[in-house]
Amino acid sequence: DIIRETKINAPNIIKMDIEGSEYDVIPTLLALEKPPDQVLIEFHHRYVKNGMKKTMEILHQFSKNGYVIFGVSDSQEEISLVRSDLVTSK
Repeated sequence: DIIRETKINAPNIIKMDIEGSEYDVIPTLLALEKPPDQVLIEFHHRYVKNGMKKTMEILHQFSKNGYVIFGVSDSQEEISLVRSDLVTSK
C-alpha cells in the first residue's frame, strides 16, 4: 500500500518478518507493476493453519513471477529470492 500511495519506485530489496502476515502481503507484492528485485522473507508457517502448504504455494507464485531462490537458512524459515532476469551466469 505504501508503494502505491506514495507512487515511489519499488524498492530494490524488501525484507519481511511480519509474524504470519506474509501470506496476505506477498500476493499484493507480486501484483505490483514493478516488483522488488529481491525479497527476503522469514516464513512463520508454524503460526498459521496449513502453514507449510501455504509457504510452498507462495514459493510457487514467486517462481511463476520470475523469482529464484538464492538462499535458505538452516531452519528453512528464512528464504531469499531474486528476480531471475537479474541473475547473470558466468
